[in-house]
Amino acid sequence: MIYQRFSIPRFLMPAYSLIVVSALLVGSISLCPAQEPPPAEGGEAPAAAQFQVMVIAVEYVENAENRATVRATVNRQMGYINEVVRGTRPLSGNEANLERWFGNYIFPRMTQLETLGQLDMMRVDFFKRYLLNVQYTTANNNVDTHAFLVNYTLQKMQEIVEGNYHPAVRFNAMLVIGRLNDVEMYNPNTGARIVPVPSRQALGFMVGQLQKPDQMDALQLGAWIGILRHTTLDRYHPPQVQIPQQGKTIIRGLATQLIQLRDLPPGRSSEGHVWLQRRGIDVLAMLGTDPDAQVLSTIGAFTVDEDSPMSLRLTAARSLSGFQYDAQTTIAAVPAAYALGALAAQACRNEIARVEESKKKKNKAQDSGGGAMDMAGGGAGGMESMMAGGGGMDDIFGGGSGGGAATEDQLKPEEATSVQYTRRRLKYQLFYVQQGLGTGGESSSGLMMAADAAGQTEVQKVVDAVDEIMKVLAEPELTPKKVGDKKPRKPIETVKLDDVLKEVRKKTRDLEALVVKTRKPVLPGAPAADDPGADAPGADAPGADAPGGN
Repeated sequence: MIYQRFSIPRFLMPAYSLIVVSALLVGSISLCPAQEPPPAEGGEAPAAAQFQVMVIAVEYVENAENRATVRATVNRQMGYINEVVRGTRPLSGNEANLERWFGNYIFPRMTQLETLGQLDMMRVDFFKRYLLNVQYTTANNNVDTHAFLVNYTLQKMQEIVEGNYHPAVRFNAMLVIGRLNDVEMYNPNTGARIVPVPSRQALGFMVGQLQKPDQMDALQLGAWIGILRHTTLDRYHPPQVQIPQQGKTIIRGLATQLIQLRDLPPGRSSEGHVWLQRRGIDVLAMLGTDPDAQVLSTIGAFTVDEDSPMSLRLTAARSLSGFQYDAQTTIAAVPAAYALGALAAQACRNEIARVEESKKKKNKAQDSGGGAMDMAGGGAGGMESMMAGGGGMDDIFGGGSGGGAATEDQLKPEEATSVQYTRRRLKYQLFYVQQGLGTGGESSSGLMMAADAAGQTEVQKVVDAVDEIMKVLAEPELTPKKVGDKKPRKPIETVKLDDVLKEVRKKTRDLEALVVKTRKPVLPGAPAADDPGADAPGADAPGADAPGGN
């Protein structure tokens, strides 16, 4: 069974889209969430001139006088290279042309300091144009071209990773390495669509970078993103294609060491550390086994640790759906289910407390935006940006932002937005808990899979209690779409926020009666680290959640 989170529709498809989204969320200078570039002598930040760049060949350098000529040259050569890549021109005799195009134009553009903000776009364009949208098959006579291009790309990206380039450039190169495949999505012999086979050489390089002492955090981040992709796709392949056991053992050891590291390394922010640990947890779940009986106990400890950020606790909860439970990989399913139920209850209590605190601020005129506008603006916008490229929170749970056609019972737009924002915050967090609990039947996963027959009955009680809260948070139906209307339909919101929270509070008490004693919630702004607003699951980049995120 493949990790459950990759079976939900849209925002997580294809399987590794979350990894790509996480990479796209990382901005140029801030893309190293854990560390700033090391200061030069005297304590000042390094000057841009200190960073290395690849030289772009003169025929590709555009200025005001030669713009038309250069663009004509680029378009002509791009067409020629595309013919080689697609197999209408032979590879033999064109190797030097490929090296000149990629080595003197495409890759050097990814090292220029003035285009750091375009790195994600250039990386995505490179893969779409030359690798993802091409059928590399024997019939097209371009299988060798693919191998040549992958090997040359790996070589040049390794040079960048290990060179004195800007941290953003090196991070981008590591993302490229993590995305390289030995076999693309088409069967080389038949042309049928298949699951890609990631590059073994690329995986070895990324693991080697993680093993280096005092490795830059930006490169650790890029390597873990790539390794998560490799371990995810590994679950789809037969044993003869999978990562060798020795490699899995090394990766498991590195990831376990990462999540057990409680003290921050020098220069690393707490947000960056949480982001890295969450990726380590994801990788361990994708490996799917716990042969040394260390992984699940460490992950389980996060779910009950109230001093850990909510994003880390929820990632740990979700990861329980990825393990393949057997005689070696075991967990005390019922206590773990109670822990996840308590985590869900805490998430509800935190949200209720956040809304109440927002009301108090509004009433005291300390915050003119209050709950509604804050949630629709800075708050809601932040949550939406976490999933940039996947359609935002709408894409996860369906529905639009409040509003819709005017009706007698419809709330004002700002009131409707408040309800939608609270619903989606809670649904997003409870979804992680649901994944960890799992479901019964043939497609069982998570703790339902780990439990014996008697234990499944108890786990199911927790599942049902969490489901009851999710029913309260159900989205309203969409308004009928008018003929000729190109705008998306919007829900008609009629339920007030107080009424929603009243039902949530009631269902939360039922859940707490099952799993824990009621505890005092942590108010927003308190020093405790599990406020879900600033560090919500899925916020996989520093600045977006405030990091987090295949």
